[in-house]
Amino acid sequence: QLMEQLDYNLLYRWFVGLTLTPPKAKKVGRPRLPKGDAKGRIVPVRFNAEDLKRITITAKASKMTISEWIRCILNAAINA
Repeated sequence: QLMEQLDYNLLYRWFVGLTLTPPKAKKVGRPRLPKGDAKGRIVPVRFNAEDLKRITITAKASKMTISEWIRCILNAAINA
C-alpha cells in the first residue's frame, strides 16, 4: 500500500508539473553583501585581540551588542 501511494504521488507530481524531488532546504549562513552603490559604504576592518576585548567590554558596559556599539560610535564620528 505504501508503494502504491508513492507511485500515485510521483505520478501526480509529474502530471501537475512539479519536481519529482523535494525542494532543498534554504542555506543559512552569512548575509549577502550589498552590491552597487551600497558596496562602497562597507568598510572591512580587522581588530586585534586587545582591541576586540576592549570593544567587547565597552559595548557590554553600554548594554549594546558589539555591532550596535560600533555603529553608534561611527555615527557619532560622522555627525560630529
